[in-house]
This record gives sequence, C-alpha cells and structure tokens, in this order.
Amino acid sequence: MKSSSIFVGVFLLVFLSGCIIKNSPAPGCIKYWPVRPIGGCFSRFAIINTRIEPPIDCIKLEINNCNPPLEIRLINNCKEDVYVQGEKIPYEVESCYIPLQIYYLAKDLQGNVVLTESRACLKRNENVSVTGFVGEEQFKVSCVLEDGKIKSKESHISSKYQKCLRTICIGGSCPTFRIEFNCNESIKIGNQIIGPKPIRCDKYPGSRIIALHEVAPSRDKNYTISGYIGEKNFTIFYTLTKQLC
Repeated sequence: MKSSSIFVGVFLLVFLSGCIIKNSPAPGCIKYWPVRPIGGCFSRFAIINTRIEPPIDCIKLEINNCNPPLEIRLINNCKEDVYVQGEKIPYEVESCYIPLQIYYLAKDLQGNVVLTESRACLKRNENVSVTGFVGEEQFKVSCVLEDGKIKSKESHISSKYQKCLRTICIGGSCPTFRIEFNCNESIKIGNQIIGPKPIRCDKYPGSRIIALHEVAPSRDKNYTISGYIGEKNFTIFYTLTKQLC
C-alpha cells in the first residue's frame, strides 16, 4: 500500500511538471512528456552564444527568450558608467518613494470608526462609512456587508490623491475594510492622525535593454554591439537563431 502511494505521488509529480524529452534554447520548442508544464513562454527562436570580449566581470547580460520581443538587458555592476552604442548605462540608479502604510477600518465599542494596524474582522452584517481628510482634502469611503458579502461600496477621493490613497473592501469569513496610503500628507480619521513615513531611497545597479528582436531571421544571424567603460573598449557578441521548430 505504501509503495503504491509513492508510485502515485511520483506519477502525479511527473504528470504535473512534465519531463523534458527534447531540450531547446527556444522554450516553445521544448518537448515534454506527458504534458507541458503550466507556463507562458512559447518563443520558437532564441538568443544564444552571448559573450563579452574581452570579458568584463562586472557587466552582466540577462537574456529573455520567453516570448517575442526577445531581449538582452545589460546590468552594470561596475563602479563607473558603461556606454553602449553611445548611450550611458549608469553604475547606480537611485529610486526614492514614500513607503506604503496599511491600516484597517473597524468599529470600537462605541460604534466609532477607527484605524488599526492589525487585521480587524468586521461583522458579517456591517455598514462602515467614514469621512476623513488627506491634507486639506476631504474624502469619504464606505463598505456595506450582508451575510459576509459585499453589498455595496463607495469611494469618493479627490483625483489629486487617488494614486496614493486606496480602500479595499473584502468579504468572506473575515470581512475587512483596508486602507492603503503613501501620500506625502497626513491622513486624519476622527481623532486619529497618521503622518507620512519618511521618504526612502534605494539604490540599484543601472540597467538597460540593448537588443530587441520581434521576429526570427530566415537563418541564424550573428550580431555585435560595441561599448566601453572608462578607456576600455568591449564588444558583445550573440546569435539570433532561426525558428527552431
């Protein structure tokens, strides 16, 4: 009995994942048994044989052969800017943003709507309606639940703040009314005032797509891309295959 259970488990694993019986650099040409795994990559041609001459360890090439357009992305992990085909790829990019805050709208013992950081389950039959302020602008949101299902919901938020202030009403066994915001002004509901979090800045290596290919050539085609870093020149070589199946 135990061995048969193991066999069934292995069979299901193979059936759901698929075994590769014919490999290919083009994901759409890979042959599986008994079925192809669930996924969305179907390109029948591919970018292959990528290399940089002379090799530069701090430059990374990422190849996307999933679906057309196929692409090569250069990631600059060096300590200085890289130039490819006359375009600069900085060694560092800074992205600044206001972190997202998530609160839940709930009712206290007196029936007043309050904000709480912990997930608060509403009653299955509940009407939560509140008027608040973001900066000097007033907003009004509501969520009406009936037997745990959303009967109606409304959101009246100034267009100025619609991208940084959102409300989500969710039904189910634990109905919730969530508010998400990353505005640069305070949120006020009742006597509660929640200020914006300090701006956060993250730094990333610079990157850029340096090659795009929508269609397969009639036969394999070799390409070169020139670039330099400091006083050092380099060349990127790669091959774009014809349709492989």
